[in-house]
Amino acid sequence: MAASTLRLAAIDLDGTLADTVADIADSVDMTMTALQLRPHGIDKVKSWIGNGIPTLLRRALADSTGAAPDDDLYLPALSAFNRIYAENLARHSRLYPGVAGALDKLRGMGLQLSCVTNKHSRFTLPLLKSLGIYSAFDLVVSGGDLPKSKPHPMPLLHAANTLHIDAGHAVMIGDSNNDIAAGRAAGFYTIGVTYGYSGGTDIKDTGADRVVESFADIPAILSQL
Repeated sequence: MAASTLRLAAIDLDGTLADTVADIADSVDMTMTALQLRPHGIDKVKSWIGNGIPTLLRRALADSTGAAPDDDLYLPALSAFNRIYAENLARHSRLYPGVAGALDKLRGMGLQLSCVTNKHSRFTLPLLKSLGIYSAFDLVVSGGDLPKSKPHPMPLLHAANTLHIDAGHAVMIGDSNNDIAAGRAAGFYTIGVTYGYSGGTDIKDTGADRVVESFADIPAILSQL
């Protein structure tokens, strides 16, 4: 891929653009406490991030109770979490170093940008606005917007199709196997970042085309393709 033909960068949110785990973990633990269940702490919750809130919450409930939750437990837990997380969405969440400047550079290179996340839009949009980067994106694709989420390629192909860009001229940037698997399946070039949450799989073992330690390095890498 020549740099002059690259037209779209699709970018994950949690663990790639922003460190959000503290607010997510606090909200999970407040939900568990409200249900008189054992809380988990930030390290355990961090290992569950990447497949959307419903999966995260089911994992937390199963870990607390020792069994897969039925709807009588899960639905009240989901309602409580949605309320609690909405109230604590950006208390501790921050952009990773170099992200804001790198987004500006990518736009300066003529790329269109899409945030593609498994986080529901009720959280994605206010979080991006709170972080001050919502306006950087031409398109935001959140969990629940489409029938399938990452690691399925549908969200990436939707972004490319909506912005009228061929998948061969696009890159997916993320911190987990879900991101890289979705990118590879969609035919995107893929870049993994080492500093994120990884979802239990070392980003170097995901088959990403490139792996970087800082988001700030990405514009220079893409300019050399």
